[in-house]
Amino acid sequence: MRIENGLPVLELESFITGMKKALPSLIRFLNSDRVRQHPIWGQLLPFHVRPYGTGRSPGHIVRPDIVITEHGPRITEIDFVPSGRGFLLSVLREQEQRDFLRSFSQWYRDMGADKVSYGTTTKDGCRPEVRLFAERLRDMMGVDIQAHDMDTEANLVNGHLVDRLFYWSELPDRTVVDGKNIMTREPWLDSKMIFAMIHHSNPEMTQILEEEIGAENLRFLRKVIPHTEALDLLDETVLRARFSTKEARAGVVIKSTDVETDESWGARGTSMPRRGMSATQFFKAVIDRVPPKGKSLGDHPVLQDFEPSLDFTQVWNGAVDGRIRLADPDQLDRPLGEVTSQYASWLVFARVGVYFLLNNETDSVIVPPYGIVTLRQNEVAHGAADSMITAFEIN
Repeated sequence: MRIENGLPVLELESFITGMKKALPSLIRFLNSDRVRQHPIWGQLLPFHVRPYGTGRSPGHIVRPDIVITEHGPRITEIDFVPSGRGFLLSVLREQEQRDFLRSFSQWYRDMGADKVSYGTTTKDGCRPEVRLFAERLRDMMGVDIQAHDMDTEANLVNGHLVDRLFYWSELPDRTVVDGKNIMTREPWLDSKMIFAMIHHSNPEMTQILEEEIGAENLRFLRKVIPHTEALDLLDETVLRARFSTKEARAGVVIKSTDVETDESWGARGTSMPRRGMSATQFFKAVIDRVPPKGKSLGDHPVLQDFEPSLDFTQVWNGAVDGRIRLADPDQLDRPLGEVTSQYASWLVFARVGVYFLLNNETDSVIVPPYGIVTLRQNEVAHGAADSMITAFEIN
């Protein structure tokens, strides 16, 4: 990693090339009857959650949450309803903003969208960044886009492509979006159970995955996604034997695979045994399904190997002394904690986000030249008040 013009520059070219190849075939497979009718994954993936209308989505905006580890990039989540665009724009200078927004303008145009609604709700707190993104895209690129609050303005999105930044659980009227032309109509695509399916390495499932998404794509996904297992497929004897030591328990993360609930985004569904969880609490969670305090396990949790990020103290301290640009808290109505004005006193962990703009009609994928970085002196690097948010240049 190097620093140029007030931003980190990250070498992610090979990772992005691999994701651009793998995503279209993975999404097609996840929407196929071969998955729905599978005796295991047809039950564990949340196909029961109501879609947003019928038919295939026109496209998707996909942002993998990436941890840069000593072994390379690792994906901890594949977010199909990602925030962050407004935060990123508030970091970038004018020409950088244009370069970033040009990708979105082309993506919307290629999907034939004459009018776009960037839809969110009052409940999720994303309104400031949604308005900022829509305003800049409209003013700089001439895209006919409006930010709409789906609580009160759903009647205004008729005939628009709806770029979705909301879940069913956030809508006061759950029928109001049916039949609209909505991005990612398939909520099950957001489930972390997908990771367990990809790593289900028995010969029958490996053959299916190779046939459906390609052997090269499968190898790539199994490399960049930490090993993940569905707890439903592990019995008590196996769990107690494998996780008898504190070291073994510290090497995994427990994650909910639910979608479209208030508990299924942010860190609400992520439990880290390494952070003060006793053996009793761990086994209650993975065997008896008793959620750790303040967390959600969902219906079908998974265990995922924990891989820490490289130390980003250089970036944190650079932001404190003004060498690194940060998201503007005033533009985004995001108060920052006092810790963000001080030099780091512990390791700084990072979560990196790259936006993949997928057109389902052509299977083409556009990647804007900038991504988002969330920094925190905590292994759960999400956008809490004690975190910093900046952008990075992709190289």
